[in-house]
Amino acid sequence: MLSAGRDAGLGLRVHANQLGEGPGVQLAVEMGAASADHCTYLSDADVEALAGGDTVATFLPATDFSTRQPYPDARR
Repeated sequence: MLSAGRDAGLGLRVHANQLGEGPGVQLAVEMGAASADHCTYLSDADVEALAGGDTVATFLPATDFSTRQPYPDARR
């Protein structure tokens, strides 16, 4: 779906890693997404991928508050 959107000229944003670690951040960076949104759970590899790419991590603390998830370490 992301490939089809990108091929059609759409910009990409990925809802990633809100409820646990997963492939969302890595996929967002590989696909050249503008952002990986939520990013509550980031592995060291996710942080490295974001640092080496053009994709930015978006944190939404009100969502974490309402779902009682831990707040991400945004400084990391």
